[in-house]
Amino acid sequence: MPGTFPTLRTGAVAQYPLTRAASIPVESYTFLNFARQAYRDAVAPKRTWTVALNELDSGEITTLKAFFEQQQGQYGVFTFIDPWDQTTHTNCSFSNDVFDHSQKNAETLNNTSLTIYEHA
Repeated sequence: MPGTFPTLRTGAVAQYPLTRAASIPVESYTFLNFARQAYRDAVAPKRTWTVALNELDSGEITTLKAFFEQQQGQYGVFTFIDPWDQTTHTNCSFSNDVFDHSQKNAETLNNTSLTIYEHA
């Protein structure tokens, strides 16, 4: 079920530090005579974001976890707005199937880190 990555109560999508990377997938073939041929496998670079979220209240972590479960981890596709340039990426997924988070300070503050990637 498509959706949009939820924002925090401040209206932000992420907190600092935020990591963003771009890579170009390359496909490579080795022939019987050991010659190699490589080519670019996508038109545009594939982007990846690592969103670290710290000291979230119970409402924020519940919203993120519900969205993660709605997407069924890596299976779902959703829209993500890049925090750097506000570009909308409509073909994104989570990189894992487990929603890892930790609670501190008597369960009032929560931390999590999510990796999101754009399909090529």
